[in-house]
Amino acid sequence: MVVSMTGYGRGVSKSDTYQVTVEIKTMNHRYMECMIRMPKQYVRIENVIKKSISQYIQRGKIEVFVMLEGEGFVQRTLAIDWNLLDEYYQALVKIIDQYNLDETMNLSNLLRHPEIMIVEEKEAFNEQIENHIFAAIQEAIQEVMEMRKAEGAALKKELKMYLLQVRDSAAFIKAKSPDVFQQYRERLEKKIREYVHESIDEARLLAEIALYADKSDISEEIARLESHLMQFEKTLDVETLVGRKLDFLIQEMNREINTIGSKAHDAAITAAVVELKSNLEKMREQIQNIE
Repeated sequence: MVVSMTGYGRGVSKSDTYQVTVEIKTMNHRYMECMIRMPKQYVRIENVIKKSISQYIQRGKIEVFVMLEGEGFVQRTLAIDWNLLDEYYQALVKIIDQYNLDETMNLSNLLRHPEIMIVEEKEAFNEQIENHIFAAIQEAIQEVMEMRKAEGAALKKELKMYLLQVRDSAAFIKAKSPDVFQQYRERLEKKIREYVHESIDEARLLAEIALYADKSDISEEIARLESHLMQFEKTLDVETLVGRKLDFLIQEMNREINTIGSKAHDAAITAAVVELKSNLEKMREQIQNIE
């Protein structure tokens, strides 16, 4: 099954006091690479998240963004610097006594200094929030997979279109290849007659043609190319990850086509080889985005 490595999904899970939003983006990559950005108090579940995602995605770069909004994510506590408060108190008592101030000591005199009472915030870990995170991830990954499958179907359709064009070019080369030897014989015989104005040594001529035929025979390359094309088409319909195998088959087809181009000294075949390589390059570019 052809699945694209490009996808996007968004999942939301809510409670009465907060909301968890998860966004997942996937891109093409040679291997699987998963990066998660989330509040630090939930880093402990990062590996569990990666394991959950790996059940759906085996290849590609994955970016996961976990966002928390609302209340319940932070625990607030009041911290009092008792030593500093005591020093303030003693200082105020001394000032009042030393200067005979008609001043009444009260709580407001002491608490007007913000450094005495500090509200400390600590990010809280909550198992219920954790469950909401996984629920949002599940929703996001389902959207990602739907998009990856839809794009994969489009890629498959495009690859099959290019595959037909490659088959046509390969069929043309196969049909044209026998004519190469006859054309070579005619050219060789013509050149010999230009220099030798007498009967041609038929045995010598056949030997030269046989030598040329051996050096320029592309029948094996054509057979292997046809085999690769058949495997490529079958692979497109296999219910498994196919990206790497398709990429390998493209490399092998390019190898055969390069050999055909170097062996077959014929303008029409050379033009077909150029067309073949152009279509294979287009296919290769599309395959880079297939899981």
